[in-house]
Amino acid sequence: MKKHRGLSLAMGLAALLGVVVAGEVKAASYKLDVSITDLTTGGSPYTYSILSGSPNNGYSPNSLGISPSNLNSVASGVTLGGITTTTSFGANEQTVLTLGGTAQVNSGSTDTYSVTVTATYSGYNYPSMGPAVLAESESSTLTNTVSSGTVGSTVYNNTQDMSTTFTNGAVPTPGSVGPLTQSIAFPTSSGPISPSATGPMSMGITAGQYVLPYTLTETFNIIITGSSATGANAKDVFGGQATISASAVPEPASLVMMLTGMPLPIVVMQMLRRRRGAKA
Repeated sequence: MKKHRGLSLAMGLAALLGVVVAGEVKAASYKLDVSITDLTTGGSPYTYSILSGSPNNGYSPNSLGISPSNLNSVASGVTLGGITTTTSFGANEQTVLTLGGTAQVNSGSTDTYSVTVTATYSGYNYPSMGPAVLAESESSTLTNTVSSGTVGSTVYNNTQDMSTTFTNGAVPTPGSVGPLTQSIAFPTSSGPISPSATGPMSMGITAGQYVLPYTLTETFNIIITGSSATGANAKDVFGGQATISASAVPEPASLVMMLTGMPLPIVVMQMLRRRRGAKA
C-alpha cells in the first residue's frame, strides 16, 4: 500500500510539473481551394478544390503537393504551379501551417486577374492548452510586374494579401480570431524584383477563445496584371507561414512555488518529513 501511495505521489508530482506529455496530435482533415477570375473580361471564375484523401495529391500525411497540370488552364489566363501546403506540430509547443506557389499570367495576356488560394486544416488539438499566439509572415518574388491594371474606369492596385484565421469548435457557438492580414504591393518593373517579405505579425488568443479542436485557414489574395514587357510575363512566387504558439507557462519550480507559496526545497523537505513520520 505504501508503494502505491508513493507511486500516486510521484504521478501527481509529474502531472503538476508537466512531465506527463500527451501523444502526438495531427490535423484531422484539409481542403485547398483555388479561384481565378479575369477581371478584364468579367468571365466566370475558374475554380479548383482538393479535399483530404483526393487521389491527385501527395498527402503523406501532413503535406499536400499538387501537380502544376492540375491548375494549368488556358481558359483561366493564369498558370498556378508548385502549389504546396504543409502542416507540422509538436516542436517548441507550436503548430505551423505553410502555403505557397507560383502565379503567372499566361503569355500574351495583359488582362488583370484576381487569384485566390486558400488552405484550410481542421481538427487541430495542439498545443494542448491555451492561451496562445497566432502569428504569420509572407514573402513574394516578383517578375515583370506592374503596379496596377485598369478595367474600364476601375483601377486595380496589384498586390499580394495574406490572411490567417483561427476558428474553434466551441459549443454552442464557434469562435474566430482574425483574420490576421498583411499586404505586399507590386511595384512597376520590367525585370526581376528582389524577394520582399513582411512579418511576422501576431495577435493573442485568450484562454476562453483557445478551445480544442480548432481550424486554421490561410488565404492568399493576389491581383496581378499581364505585362507587355519583353521576357517572361508577370509572375508572383508567393509564400507564407502561420503559427500557433502556446503562451509562456511557468517553469516547474516556479509553478510549485506559485501554488504553495513556498520555495521548492522547503516543499520537498516537508514531504520527506511527512513520509518519515508515517513510518514511525
